[in-house]
Amino acid sequence: MALIGRRYGDALVDRAVIIGENNISGFLEQELHVTMASFHFGAWEYLPQLFSRRGCRVNLVVGVQRARKLARMLLKMRRSNQVRLARSLRESMRSLGRLGISGFMLDNTSRGRRVWPVQDSICFGMPGYPFKLDSGLAPAFAFFARGRLHVRVYEKGNESGALKALLEQVKLRPEEWIFWGKAGAVRPITDD
Repeated sequence: MALIGRRYGDALVDRAVIIGENNISGFLEQELHVTMASFHFGAWEYLPQLFSRRGCRVNLVVGVQRARKLARMLLKMRRSNQVRLARSLRESMRSLGRLGISGFMLDNTSRGRRVWPVQDSICFGMPGYPFKLDSGLAPAFAFFARGRLHVRVYEKGNESGALKALLEQVKLRPEEWIFWGKAGAVRPITDD
């Protein structure tokens, strides 16, 4: 992901295979704004770059990193290709009235009130705010396969739909999901 904003990284984005591209086109044709989300899965940092390079106005909602050097590196990388960053709820709400995409991460955060959808005997805590912004949220995942960047965009849905999409991708590519930092967010449901 360190190649984002560089010639080779841009070439990866330009050659990306998008599965569910008709979902994105449909969202943007029918509505002014779309809320998308991902997880720390695969090459997630390429998602905002991909949509921005394809002509979408992208607002990425991000938190503040504690490590200053890492924060500077991430900000530089995330701002490439004209991706805009929103660091507060107020900033993210401003983008709703404009044509484009607002992007969120749904894991590794304890900010705000969580929602706890259940799917396949798993209960998973996600920030609830992104689901309140829009009538539905479109989960998106990026991963490399056969030397190319692939992006899978699911149909818009609620919290359960986002968890279902995550579990589907984790079952297909378990090595792609970063499991650290999920303490207390993943709970098995037992039939006691």
